[in-house]
Amino acid sequence: MIGGPKLGLEERHNLAALAQALGVAHLSWRKWDRSPVEPIAHAHPLTVRFGAAQLPFPPASFLQATEAGETALINFAIDHDDKGLRVLDLFCGLGGFGLSFENAKSVHFADLDGPAIESLQRATRQTGRYQVSLRNLMGDPFTTGECNDYDLVIFDPPRSGAKAQATHLAQSNVPEIVAVSCDPASFARDAKILIAGGYVLEKLLPVDQFLWSPHMELAARFTKT
Repeated sequence: MIGGPKLGLEERHNLAALAQALGVAHLSWRKWDRSPVEPIAHAHPLTVRFGAAQLPFPPASFLQATEAGETALINFAIDHDDKGLRVLDLFCGLGGFGLSFENAKSVHFADLDGPAIESLQRATRQTGRYQVSLRNLMGDPFTTGECNDYDLVIFDPPRSGAKAQATHLAQSNVPEIVAVSCDPASFARDAKILIAGGYVLEKLLPVDQFLWSPHMELAARFTKT
C-alpha cells in the first residue's frame, strides 16, 4: 500500500486482520513511493521465480504489471540465449531478465535497490556464473570500457530513462543491446543516443499491460556490427 494518512494502531490492526482473512502473505505500507516500507502483516515467506532461480520477494520490490506482459518482455530479451554469452543486466531489480538466460556463460546484475540486490545475492551466491553489484547507475553508470566486457547488455530503467548509461553504451563495442522502457519519451531520447553511436534498431515490441491507462511498456533490440 502506498499513500494516504499515516496509519494509527487501530488502522494497523484492521489491515492485519484483513490480510489474515484474505490469506495475504505480506502487507506493507509506505507514505510515498520512495519512503521506508513499514510492515503490517507477514504471514509466511514470499518468493518469486525467474528461470531456475527462486528468490525471496522483499516488500515493495518491482515486478511488471502483468504476468503476460512480463513473459512477453523476458521472451523478447532472451531471444538469443546462446551458450558462452556474457550478459550485463542493468537496473536489474530482482534479476528477471538476467536469470532467464539459463545458457549464458555469465550474468552481471547491477541496481541501486538494496533489498532487491540482497535478495539476488542470497539466491545466486552458490552459482559462480553470477555477479551482483549495488550501484547507482544514474550517477555511476558502467563505463564504455566496462560494457565492452559483455556480449549483451539489457537495461530497464525507471521512467526517467538511462541517458548517462546510454551515452556510455553508445560508444561501446557491445554487439547487442536490449532496452526496456515504461516511457516512450525517455526511450526515444536514449534510443537516439544509441543510434548516433552506430547502433541499429532491429526490433521493437510494444506491450500494452497498463489497463485503462495510456501508458505503454516497450522493448527494443539494438545491434552494432
